[in-house]
Amino acid sequence: MYRQLCDVLHKECILHGKLLDMENTKTEILVKGDVDRLDALMKSQQPVVMECSHLEGRRQELQESMGLGSATLREIVLTCDTQEKDELSQVMDELSDVILKLKKVNGTNMAIVTSRIETIGQISAMLGLEDRQITYQKP
Repeated sequence: MYRQLCDVLHKECILHGKLLDMENTKTEILVKGDVDRLDALMKSQQPVVMECSHLEGRRQELQESMGLGSATLREIVLTCDTQEKDELSQVMDELSDVILKLKKVNGTNMAIVTSRIETIGQISAMLGLEDRQITYQKP
């Protein structure tokens, strides 16, 4: 079972690495303001995110079947006495590293988007458009 858990975690690490690359690309796109490329990137991210979700579900199922449902990965490594202990520890460290980097890039991207939204709001306010609602009427 520990072998299967290592395999799932390794796949998660690879997919999160792909997401990290995509998020770094997204940062560049957001800075340039290229809406078409942003839309295309977000569409290509969806299957990767879905696969990450599927693998996370598989990991949770494995942990449940091992009687470790509520244990953290660090706790699992500490209790593991099989030959996979070193590999499990290494994969867990790599996954943690990738996820921390992903959180940092996501924070940067959120800051860029928030700044853009605030700028649009300020420009709208200066033009007197902030409270104006557009309604459509028959001609």
